[in-house]
Amino acid sequence: MSHEKRRTAYAAINLFYKVIIKKECPYKLDFVKKRKRIPVVLDKDEIIEILASISNPRHTLMISMLYGSGLRVSEIVELRVSDVDLKNYLLNVKNSKGDKDRISTLSEKLKQGLEVQIKNKTGSDYVFKTISNKKYSVRTVQQIFKNALEKSGIQKNATCHSLRHSFATHLLQGGTDIRTLKDLLGHKSVKTTMVYLHVADPLKRNVKSPL
Repeated sequence: MSHEKRRTAYAAINLFYKVIIKKECPYKLDFVKKRKRIPVVLDKDEIIEILASISNPRHTLMISMLYGSGLRVSEIVELRVSDVDLKNYLLNVKNSKGDKDRISTLSEKLKQGLEVQIKNKTGSDYVFKTISNKKYSVRTVQQIFKNALEKSGIQKNATCHSLRHSFATHLLQGGTDIRTLKDLLGHKSVKTTMVYLHVADPLKRNVKSPL
């Protein structure tokens, strides 16, 4: 039985004793730590291939920003014109995970594309809107990435979130310190950010098999 199913079953038993029997539940759940998985990271050439597989310029820009700014899909679809600082190449990411705001970096290469997207829009408008002038759904952006990944022929089990993982890993490889990266990603604790060291260190050192 999975960890989540065990927790659900225990909660039901505990509630039964509390409400029906009106006694403290005699059973205790031995909590098992969740398995820590190494994040799927795409190298820069793979990201270029994925972007080249997208024909719609707006979609290309959205996927580029997931990588270039380390955004979650939920954050890119909620991004408003007033959140974009093209002068200083910054993004104000509001109400992200944990209901927190943060500042992230913005690639200079995306300035022209963003200028096109926000032209004639007000500050409260969404940066990205569909052809029917509606906000993109998370599912739509995920499907855009999935289609591009399949078209590129890359065999990694990557998702949109892999672009955020790649953003973090590549910054660490480039010398960004772990606490700065923590702030860019909006992590509550630096311990969460430390997982990227397990990926970045071997890559940065160019460790090769002795075979």
